[in-house]
Amino acid sequence: MFSAGGIYSSVADLSKWALMLLGGPGAPAPLLKPTTLRELWTPQTIRPVSPAPSPYNTHFAAYGLG
Repeated sequence: MFSAGGIYSSVADLSKWALMLLGGPGAPAPLLKPTTLRELWTPQTIRPVSPAPSPYNTHFAAYGLG
């Protein structure tokens, strides 16, 4: 059984997906509309920022969709 956010794929497949999302020279043609790509990179879940130390070692303040 896989988690809800799990993916069953290879490194080669995931690297193609990452290149498509990042764009640039040599990247595969976009599979998504520009508005959809922009929404993927827009913060969706905002993490609270507090002066107290966090149990997570991260500099991220939000999560996107993809």
